[in-house]
Amino acid sequence: MGTLLKEALAILGGKGGGGPEFAQGSGDPARLDDALALAAGKI
Repeated sequence: MGTLLKEALAILGGKGGGGPEFAQGSGDPARLDDALALAAGKI
């Protein structure tokens, strides 16, 4: 999860991290749909 979240948050200009099962982060929500699409495509 941490690796996936870092990639998705890069789209938002944010940062985050975590382990294999849990992650958290922050970023500008203006491109949230793009970040979610990237994450969904990698799952």
